[in-house]
Amino acid sequence: MFLVIGTPDCKFCIDAKNVLNSNSLEYIYYDLSLKYGESWRDIFTYFKACPSVPNNRQPRGIPIIFRFTGIVPQTETPVFELPTDPLEWSADWEYIGGIFDLEDYLDTVLDGIDDNY
Repeated sequence: MFLVIGTPDCKFCIDAKNVLNSNSLEYIYYDLSLKYGESWRDIFTYFKACPSVPNNRQPRGIPIIFRFTGIVPQTETPVFELPTDPLEWSADWEYIGGIFDLEDYLDTVLDGIDDNY
């Protein structure tokens, strides 16, 4: 399962969801604008302290994409909330990066992806 953090009017966020959909991969979409409004850009400061994001790969744009590597809880509707403290991030979240990182990751993992999104 993947986590796509973005905003509804972000072209690359839409592309990330389309890539995942076209490859039949599950994801949770976290809309920054619903939670943070116009101050959603403050999220970049948040991720500077997040242990799941390597210092040399800090996000500078959206989407911000993670892959959950742990056991996915069996709930009807997965719900995700950013932990208040970035240090509370679970090690089960593997940082992927942005849309181009996602495409590269899926090309490697899936040995080719459906590029018709």
